[in-house]
Amino acid sequence: MKEREFRFAARLEMVKGRGFYAVDVPAEISKAIGKRGPVPVSARINNVAEFMASLSPAGGGRHRLRINAPTRQMAEAKAGDLVRVQILVHSRPVAVVIPQDLKTALAAEGVLEYFQAFAPGKQLHIIDWICRAARLETREKRIQFTVEFAHRRREKRREREIRASG
Repeated sequence: MKEREFRFAARLEMVKGRGFYAVDVPAEISKAIGKRGPVPVSARINNVAEFMASLSPAGGGRHRLRINAPTRQMAEAKAGDLVRVQILVHSRPVAVVIPQDLKTALAAEGVLEYFQAFAPGKQLHIIDWICRAARLETREKRIQFTVEFAHRRREKRREREIRASG
C-alpha cells in the first residue's frame, strides 16, 4: 500500500469537555482511509504549519486531527476559523528514533515499552519537546517528566487489566 494524500477544509474547534483543539476529518475521507483506530499521518495546516500526528477515532468510523498551540500559532488559526488541511497517510508505521538519554532513562525505570506504545505522533511530539530544551537541566527535567508520564501509562494499563479480570 502506498502513502495516500487527502485535502479538505474544516472548522478548528475546541472540543468541549476535553480541552484540546481539533478539526473533524470528513466522513468520506475517514471511510477512504479504511481504518477505525489511530492513523499515523503527516499533516499541514493552511499550507504553512507541518507536523506529525495520529488521527484519533471520533466515533461512528470518523476521525479527528488534534492541533496544538504552536501549530495553531504558526498557521494563524483560532477556534472557529476555517482551515485548509492536508494529510498524508503513512503506509508503514513512522520510524521513531528515541534519543539515547531518554531511552536509557525509560529502560532504567522499566517503562520503555509503555513509551513505545504511544502513537508515533505522540512519541515524536514528546521527543521534539525534549530536544528543543536550550539547557541540559531543562532537558533532564523533561526526560524525568516523560518517565513519570510513561509510569502513569503503565499504571492505567494495569488498572484496566485488573478491572477486566475481576
